[in-house]
Amino acid sequence: MRDNELGAAFADVWCAIPKVVFSRTLDSVQGNARLAEASLAEEAAVALDSIERDASIGGAGLAAAAIELGLVDELRLFRNPVVVGGGTPFLSPVTEDVRLGELDAVTRVAIESARGVIDSDAATAAWERALEAPAWNGTPAWIHTDLLRPNLLVHGGRLAAIIDFGGVGVGDPAADLIAAWSVFGHTGRGMFRGALDVDDGAWNRARGFALHQAATIIPYYAETNPGFVALAKRTVEEVLADINA
Repeated sequence: MRDNELGAAFADVWCAIPKVVFSRTLDSVQGNARLAEASLAEEAAVALDSIERDASIGGAGLAAAAIELGLVDELRLFRNPVVVGGGTPFLSPVTEDVRLGELDAVTRVAIESARGVIDSDAATAAWERALEAPAWNGTPAWIHTDLLRPNLLVHGGRLAAIIDFGGVGVGDPAADLIAAWSVFGHTGRGMFRGALDVDDGAWNRARGFALHQAATIIPYYAETNPGFVALAKRTVEEVLADINA
């Protein structure tokens, strides 16, 4: 790990972090680490009581167990290199309906924070309409989740490539319909929907995903990326226009 400058810098940070190792085979560990002496839930409680910052959990099996126990507040997936099609899953299979309501609180806060840039009252009404969409309970599919104009490369008037796979995952395919509002206007949106034969429920959920994403972009990038904010504002306006069409 110390064969180059960046690797050495990372090693210094990593080695300084206290670690608890869960293992069925090891009798001892080295460095700034110790073997777990209790259950995952008990060790997590001890760790959180002894530090003044977040505790991280690494490893697919351990992370999956922590999620099942309700110990995880935030997921940050690091893939290097990206391998698709194998390995131990971090997340358990989808066994219950997935509703937009999971995003309700953060979306409402973002919409209100964007007041003055967008029509927050109309956006809230649009969001509440999206929450009425039927929950998704279909077959999980690979989704990009970030089909925005900057991530679509066009050559000769045709889509040539998609970039920025930082949000890729498995879930509701409606998340990849956001291009209907983030990319297209009224005419293109109609052609896009017709080509995909999307039902009303998926369309309403997708509109909610597009609104959620755009609303959260506006306050977050207000000072650092005004061009990106302008695109998000346009997306919200397209959502509202679609509802009122």
